[in-house]
Amino acid sequence: MTYIVDKDNVDVRLDRFLRKNCINNSMSEIYSSIRKGYVKINSKKKKENYRLKLEDEIYISNLDFKLVKNKEISNNIDKNLIFYEDSDLLIIDKPKGIAIHKGTDNDKGLAEILNVDFANRLDKKTSGLVIAAKNKKTLREITKLIRENKIIKKYKVKCISNNKYKVGDSFVIENKLEETDKKVIVSNKGKISKTKYNVLDIKDNIITLEAILYTGRKHQIRVQLANVGLSIIGDDKYGNYKKEDELELECYYLEFNGKVFEKK
Repeated sequence: MTYIVDKDNVDVRLDRFLRKNCINNSMSEIYSSIRKGYVKINSKKKKENYRLKLEDEIYISNLDFKLVKNKEISNNIDKNLIFYEDSDLLIIDKPKGIAIHKGTDNDKGLAEILNVDFANRLDKKTSGLVIAAKNKKTLREITKLIRENKIIKKYKVKCISNNKYKVGDSFVIENKLEETDKKVIVSNKGKISKTKYNVLDIKDNIITLEAILYTGRKHQIRVQLANVGLSIIGDDKYGNYKKEDELELECYYLEFNGKVFEKK
């Protein structure tokens, strides 16, 4: 059979494209077919690491090829969740208490409810802006930006004040964080984690901080602040709070590809 490459599969490696769409074939069968010329691009043999180009003609024989269709976004999506939308992208304003993906404590997450692929994630108790892609090409592009730390993410955080800071102060926490079975800990065995914190407000012994991420480790803000005596209000994992308490942590700002998304 013949397949013409569309925009969703541009820059995908040939072997990965076949692995996704030839689910009844082993990788050894796929590699063998590529080497023996049962798979050709524009009538020519290519190596398995060839990256597909728009409108490449892929000839496939000797493999059970069935094109896996892209997800169709649910028509029942709550419009209040959509912060921004265009032909390729969705910025979702995630409420507190809803997980991004299904897991042990929930049968469905936002990804399953909306039928979209998220490029990044927020913890179940964290609210705010999160990026979803409408197609695989956009998903790959956003994932690459995240991997290269080219997406600016800012959070608003509320903690009980430790009386060390005043409004207008700024400080940077840079340490190493390690994932263990139960939680993330500060450890020399971990990965470098860096965040800048700006003091926005102090009222009734509650300090409001802006957190600007330089790295994106799991639970980074939560662990760093708890480690300096500023555990986030409602954090039952790294602070003295109950599981049902609301976590005062929100991603309010995203910036990438020349676009700014900000909750006022």
